[in-house]
Amino acid sequence: MAMFRASPELREYAIGGPPSSVSGPHAEVVSVILEAMQSEQGVDVPLLGRLAVVPVAGKKPKLIFHGAQELNDVLAAS
Repeated sequence: MAMFRASPELREYAIGGPPSSVSGPHAEVVSVILEAMQSEQGVDVPLLGRLAVVPVAGKKPKLIFHGAQELNDVLAAS
């Protein structure tokens, strides 16, 4: 099963902090993913999985990542 560990910057953003500065060739799509994670439904990235910020009563929100079946299949075969 694929696992995802969010960076401290991403965790801070999930609880209302400023977005991390992103640069490089994938900066635009990373920014779109970060913004979509904040929406109620999260974001599905084909062949990667679903990422979302989930509210937790009385605690900080949690970042979740559910690996796509294709990703989990590749990891299981390696």
